[in-house]
Amino acid sequence: MTPLRTTWPSVLFWSIVAILPFWSVFISHYVRGQDLATGFIQYDQAYYVANGREIFERGNGLGYCNPYDTSPDAPVIYYHWLPWLFGLGVSVLGIDPGGWFLAVGIAAGLAFAFGTFRLVEAILPSPRFLPGLFLLAMWGGGLFVLTAFVSNWFLEYPLWYQLFRHDPFEGWWFLSWGRNSLFTTEATYHALVVWAWLGVVQGRPWQSVGLIAALAATHPFSGAQHLAILGLWLTVRLATDRRCLGPWLATVSVAAAFCGYYFLFLPQFEAHRRIHSIWSLEWIVPWGSFVTAYLPVASFAAARCWLDRRRWRPEMTFFLIAAAVSLFLIKHELFLPPKQPLHFTRGYFWMPLMLLGLPLIQRLSARLIDGLPRPAAVAILTACATLWLVDNATWLVRMNLRNADELRTTTAVFDLFRQLDHRDERGVGLVLSGEAMDDNYLLGTYTRLDPYVGHIFLCPDREERVKTTSRWLKTGAEDPSLQAIDVVILSKLRGYPMDFSEWPIICENDRLAALRRPR
Repeated sequence: MTPLRTTWPSVLFWSIVAILPFWSVFISHYVRGQDLATGFIQYDQAYYVANGREIFERGNGLGYCNPYDTSPDAPVIYYHWLPWLFGLGVSVLGIDPGGWFLAVGIAAGLAFAFGTFRLVEAILPSPRFLPGLFLLAMWGGGLFVLTAFVSNWFLEYPLWYQLFRHDPFEGWWFLSWGRNSLFTTEATYHALVVWAWLGVVQGRPWQSVGLIAALAATHPFSGAQHLAILGLWLTVRLATDRRCLGPWLATVSVAAAFCGYYFLFLPQFEAHRRIHSIWSLEWIVPWGSFVTAYLPVASFAAARCWLDRRRWRPEMTFFLIAAAVSLFLIKHELFLPPKQPLHFTRGYFWMPLMLLGLPLIQRLSARLIDGLPRPAAVAILTACATLWLVDNATWLVRMNLRNADELRTTTAVFDLFRQLDHRDERGVGLVLSGEAMDDNYLLGTYTRLDPYVGHIFLCPDREERVKTTSRWLKTGAEDPSLQAIDVVILSKLRGYPMDFSEWPIICENDRLAALRRPR
């Protein structure tokens, strides 16, 4: 293991270089498009802020209920510190939800990239090519674009046709490493993980235990995955190092509390059981996608493990354990009923393989530079690096040109949401203006109102509520279930079959009006 010798300003510089290409998606989110950018570049991101608001609005200051459960008896049973941080900024400090979410993401992204640099530095035998190898780890991908491009050529399709058709959910599951810096949540989780891995490599197990415990305290999937990795690693280490007994006992205790919370406490509540049944989705990684994503890093990892089998290093065992546990979880549908296997990708299988292979990549690069004329060596390395980076480069170009998953709204909706929030309006809200598709979902993120039609997977009876709302808009006949709605947001530019003459206007602008049900 190489001592850490790069100064922190240099590490910070390369960290910024590494994440700037990914942050270009945020820049394009704000500069293009007709509607107003929210700061949420993907659908799911907004509900984390809604969770955080509930901690301070319907919760107890530490825990929260499901923000899309409009029942007045919705149980306060969820305790996660990252949503608490979001809620603190929005509900207590009054910061714009999207702006605060991005600010936390920038800090987490820098910590993520900084830790990755230190980890790459720690596992390399020498500092030669260190910045370039770090960037390979942050920017590297698989063979998705190349495979699609070649198959398009053979099938005589347009060469650029659906280049990410084999990348699950069009690339949003981030099977490689650096792309995870795009999500504030994943950047935070990965920062914790990478610094925990650095603790393992540097022989500081208590650092690893503390960071993985923090991860387990805010995310169930990644928490379970990395408790298993660290627990198995410490169990192996116990055979030769009794000093690992304390960290092992601590990890087991955290795992016991984790399992007690998720498998004993939460299932007691009907509200959670209903949502949990929706979460249990068969989101798997098809074998074609699996091979396409991991073949390059797996090849270098296998070659390095074979070549260095007589020069084995302790961290190699850890990375093999991390890869093995992640592999089991990613393909657990082979043994168990699938519970979103995709949640266990996120680079947590890709990066251990990359770290195993990086010393070999360093040696091969050195041989090329030392054994060939400099122009030829540079040309070969540039070509190889281009193939290594083409997945992320192509994906970023596509997202910068058009991101169909981002959340945008209109200036009128944003203005009305801000008015409702400043007025501290509470209750159940429904947007009937038709200004933007996801305004009902965003209601819980930008106001204290609970959306009648919320997140697609977290709103109980969502499909039935959508149908009931549609019938109300078409016929004006109010279903008894709609009596739960306290506030409606209407457009001033269209007519409605319902009679809202008795509903007083609580706030408005030139396009929209918010009305409260008379009681």
